[in-house]
Order: sequence, then structure tokens, then C-alpha cells
Amino acid sequence: MNSRYNEDRFLNKGTELVNVAGNKLPYAPEWIWNGTLAIESKQGLGMRLFSNYVADQFADELNTVEASANGRTGLLDSRLLIDATAFYTLPNKKISFNISAKNLSNERYIASRRPEGIRVGIGRMVTAGVDIVL
Repeated sequence: MNSRYNEDRFLNKGTELVNVAGNKLPYAPEWIWNGTLAIESKQGLGMRLFSNYVADQFADELNTVEASANGRTGLLDSRLLIDATAFYTLPNKKISFNISAKNLSNERYIASRRPEGIRVGIGRMVTAGVDIVL
């Protein structure tokens, strides 16, 4: 995305008015990418690998790069998150087992700065489960 203000728009920056025409819109990264690779065998074993990339983005209309003391403004760095799931379905049964992990590399990132300041993205999280079809 290349979302920008295309008309004059004036905002207060301290005691001065600033025209943000041409600035990028908040939370509108130039690139967002999602991808999945899935492999499944006839024997019931499978795996899925998920990826999510979000490019740098601004948290305010002024396109502030440096973080403010309260954390509400500043650049949000790009991030690449990798998730994975593995599963096994018992042959001729309606039972399957799975294990999943989100954010495999335990990437530390700021997910949002608004409305109340920095919100940290989810760290590595692992879950496991059993599916039973009745």
C-alpha cells in the first residue's frame, strides 16, 4: 500500500500548524505479506508453516520517527512472524493430535502505539490439542 494524505490537512504540532499532505497514513505499511506452506501425508501426518510480514509504519499523521515519552507516537519497525502447526490423525479413526507454535523466533515487536501507548506483540506461544469427531 502507498496510502498518503493527498490533500492539505493541517494538524497542531505544539504551537505550530503542520500540513501533512503527502505524509503516509498511520498504520498503513507499504507492504503486508502472508504466506502458508502446507504438507500432508496419506498416513495422516501433516505440517503447516505460516509467515506474516508487515513493513515499517507510522503511528501518527505527522509521521514521527522517534518514539515519544508516552509511547503513543513513533515508527513501528517491520516484523516477520513465523507460526507452525503439526498434526497427526489416527488411521481409520476420528481422532487427531496437534501442536502449534506462534511467533517461533520469539520476535519482540510493538504491535500498536495507540490509543494508550505501546502494546507489545504476542511472544512465543505453544498450544497442543486433541480433536475428536463424534
